[in-house]
Amino acid sequence: MCRKPSPRKRNLLKRSPQRIRHYESHVLICTGSDCKKRGAKETRKAIKSEIRLESILGEVRLDTVDCLGFCKYGPNAIIYDGTDPKGTWHLGLDESEAP
Repeated sequence: MCRKPSPRKRNLLKRSPQRIRHYESHVLICTGSDCKKRGAKETRKAIKSEIRLESILGEVRLDTVDCLGFCKYGPNAIIYDGTDPKGTWHLGLDESEAP
C-alpha cells in the first residue's frame, strides 16, 4: 500500500533544482588554531584583495576550513583549479606571499 507524501514533502518535490555556481578555482584556507595564530586571517584578506584586484571574483571561490593538517607550517592553503584537480598546496603562507 502506498502512502501519500506529507504536505512538506510535496512542497520539496515541487521545488525547482537549485543552481550551483561554477568556479574555475576553489581556494581553501586553514583557520585552525595554529594557522590562526600565525596570521591566517590576514593571509585570507590578502588573497581576497588579490582576487578582487585581478577582477576574478566570479571565477574563484574562497573558503575557510577548520584544519588542513600540517599545522606546524601554517597558515596553509590548497587551491583546486580546472588544470590541476589534485590541488596545489601552499604551506607557511604570509600575507605578502598570497598566491
